[in-house]
Amino acid sequence: MRRKLLMVAALGLSLIASSPLVRGEGESLKDSEAKKMLQAIMDNHLQPPPGHSIAEILPTLIRALASPDPQLRDDLAFTILSDWVYEKALLTPEQLTTFIAQLLSNFHAGIGNEGKDDVFLRSFSALTLSVIVARDNKAPFLREDEFRKVLDGALSYFADERDTRGFDETKGWIHTVAHTSDLLKFLARSRYLQVADQGRIMEALANKLHAAPNVFAHGEDERMARVVISLLHRPDLDLDAFRQWLNERKLDGKFPEKANLSNLRLMQNTRHILSSLLTEMSVDRLPFEKGDEVIAALKDAVAEFM
Repeated sequence: MRRKLLMVAALGLSLIASSPLVRGEGESLKDSEAKKMLQAIMDNHLQPPPGHSIAEILPTLIRALASPDPQLRDDLAFTILSDWVYEKALLTPEQLTTFIAQLLSNFHAGIGNEGKDDVFLRSFSALTLSVIVARDNKAPFLREDEFRKVLDGALSYFADERDTRGFDETKGWIHTVAHTSDLLKFLARSRYLQVADQGRIMEALANKLHAAPNVFAHGEDERMARVVISLLHRPDLDLDAFRQWLNERKLDGKFPEKANLSNLRLMQNTRHILSSLLTEMSVDRLPFEKGDEVIAALKDAVAEFM
């Protein structure tokens, strides 16, 4: 078995060595070539290929985030990026700062479109940014003004994104709401987050519930709830802002007097996020600021819908 694993690793390294990682200006690897190269990296325990810098491979990884091929985009490119950014921390702060600027600019690519493949670049840029912010929370490198750009960009993108599909059986995860919620979750844990920012984040969640053209069915409510969880863990929790947010959600979650598709979607999505929030809090082992009071208020809110 060990001999077989060594042969696989050696084969992977030979594939990397023979892959043209760098092309001329304006050229890029075809998806089939990129997939072969990235699979070889995966087979070599996500180690960067010898003789090639991460800077050489990074453009291929970024382009792969836009692919409608779920294996290339999710299983390979994002998995490698996540490992190199967070687990192995191979990208330097300078590289990450440049990378952040590229990912933020990706939010504008095709924004406003629905049902098109350009959504993958936007969505997986948000997910990749979430990993970068998680690294900054763990090992700080961002300046406050750089944090502000990411927070403002995330909130703007969350508001502007119209494609709220969750999963496609052929193209895999789309998940713009979940991925942007992941980004907001880690931003909500930052040392740079100000008290006033907490209300902005909760308002963004509320606006997305109102704007969603579908009932979330792929775990989006749980990911949105975890954003609120991150705020509730903060010692500087804006309790008044949370109370106001919760009271507004109680109104949105009531059965409408005159039902239509829009207010029924809002009702269901609101009930789901509050139920998810209560469930998440009940199993979370970290201390909550005003935890007993918050849980009691949530129980009262959920009970009104029963």
